[in-house]
Parts: sequence; C-alpha cells; structure tokens
Amino acid sequence: MRYPWTQAPWTQLQVRRQQQRLPHALLLTGPKGLGKTGFARDLAQSLLCEQPSSEGLACQQCRACARFAAATHPDFLVVEPEEAGKAIKVDQIRDLIAQFTLATHQGGYRVAIVQPAEQMNLAAANSLLKTLEEPPADSLLVLVSANPSLLPATILSRCQRLDFSPPSHAEALAWLSQEQQIPVDEAEALLSLACDAPLSALALREESVLAQRQALFQSFTAIARGQSALANLDPWLKLALPTPIHWLSSWINDLIRVKSGVPAGLRNRDLREGLQNIAQRVDLQGLFDFLDELHNILRMQRSPLNAQMLMEGVLLRWQSLSTAKADDK
Repeated sequence: MRYPWTQAPWTQLQVRRQQQRLPHALLLTGPKGLGKTGFARDLAQSLLCEQPSSEGLACQQCRACARFAAATHPDFLVVEPEEAGKAIKVDQIRDLIAQFTLATHQGGYRVAIVQPAEQMNLAAANSLLKTLEEPPADSLLVLVSANPSLLPATILSRCQRLDFSPPSHAEALAWLSQEQQIPVDEAEALLSLACDAPLSALALREESVLAQRQALFQSFTAIARGQSALANLDPWLKLALPTPIHWLSSWINDLIRVKSGVPAGLRNRDLREGLQNIAQRVDLQGLFDFLDELHNILRMQRSPLNAQMLMEGVLLRWQSLSTAKADDK
C-alpha cells in the first residue's frame, strides 16, 4: 500500500475479497489528507489486474495495469466535479449508470469512483440510488467522502462504510521526517495545522503556509502586547476566509488549554512559548466568549461576508480582550 496508515483497511478488504464477500458499494470516509482517493484507485487497479499479488496489490506489468496507468482502461470510471468546488451533476451519474449496465470488456470487474461524493447534487444522488439498490454483477462503486453527513441517508444505508483515521502524531511525524525528509520542527508545525493528516501536511508545505501562519501569529502577538489592531490588519487580509479565522480559533483554543492548566493537548505545539506568554495577559472567560464568536463566524462562512470589515471587528475584539486584564491592574 501507499501509506502505512492505510494498511489495516486494505488488509480488511483483501480478506473479504479472498472470501468472495466484497460489497458492491463502498463508502470511504475520514478527514482529508489520508489518501482515501489513492486507496480507491489502488483497489480498482487491483481488481482489474490480471495477476495481483497474494497481498492483493496490482502487478503493474500486465495489459490491464498498463491501460489503467494510461487512464484508458474501459472498465474503470471516475466521476468528479467538472470544476473544483462545483457539484457533481445528474448527467454525469447517468453516464456512469449507462456504462455500468454494459458487459465488461475483459470479463472481470467494473469499478467506478465517485469523489467527493458529498458534492453530488440531489438529482445526481437520487439517480445513483437505483444502481445502489440493483447493482450489476462483478461491479464495485466506491464513494469517497470527507463529509459523509452531507450524503442522503438512502445513499449511506446502501454502502458499506470503511473509515480512515489519522495515524498517531508520532507515526505521522516519523513518516514526514524520515520518509519525506522534512526537518522535525517543520513537520511538527505542519501536522499542527493539518490535524495530524500527513498528506494535508505535505500539501501545506508546498503552499508555503507556515510562513503565512507565522506572519499572522506575530500580528496576533503584537496586538496582545498593545499594538493597534487596525495597524496589524494587512497580513490578515492576504489570506481568503475562512483560513485566518480557523487559525485564530485554534490559537484561542490553545490559550484556553494553557489557562486551564492542560497544555499537553496543544494543537499548535510549535507556538507553545508564545501562547504561554499571551496567556498571562488574557481572561479565561473572555477567551471562551471570543471562541464562541469565532465559531459563529465559521458557521456563516457560506454567506456573503465583507472580509475587511469582518477582520477589523475580530481584531478589535482581540485587542479589547487582550488589553482588558492589563487595564484592570
């Protein structure tokens, strides 16, 4: 398998395959950044391979594997949004169903991946339902979703669910530092941002996100020390919402932990010293109230928001909170 943390679900499926008990529909769930789509593709190639290994891995040598690698295998289909962030349309699902009803070209499996499955619009999901209820023989439909709660209950009830969990922090850190040759301190910071999802951590590194986060934390610290919130506004406007709000709420969460005497669970472990210094300047109840306000903003993120006005209000609120305790002295 591609990643050590996906070995357990792979083994689980291969046991079922050997027992000829593979389902017709799988739902792969779990946070982003764990390799669910890669897992689905590996499974598809394995089922189409002419001579898979005893562990169920594709041989990479046969004609079927060559066609799979070239994205020309006629019995493998992928359905995803035509544009990033858009819905999967009903016509795409109808095309999938039409191909699923045909005989396979090589007399074996036909496999389709739908991802991210939660982006099917209602008509698309309803169209897929009939195929889930009456699946063709030797077919496997793999739905990949990081947000399965957004899928209709009728879809969920007709798929066997396979949950993917992040590796332990130690395992993720070892993989990034040893397998990907990322310095340990940098890997720690990336995992803090990625909620211990290793592939998300890699993606953040490619986007130079750590430097952006550090600039915002410096501004966050400067405001806590008495600098003007509005004078520190510019770096916060360089990132699209909701990213700065997510980071800010993460820091407030950690400040609450420090103030409550449970710093062992800090999400932003690389910022521990700075957070401990700030914690001396703020009131615990004020932190809880501020966190509630940030969560409300995140719940409104799908509504049209004026980013500049919103960030001005948030930073002024932080300025008020972080200077209140000093004013009381």
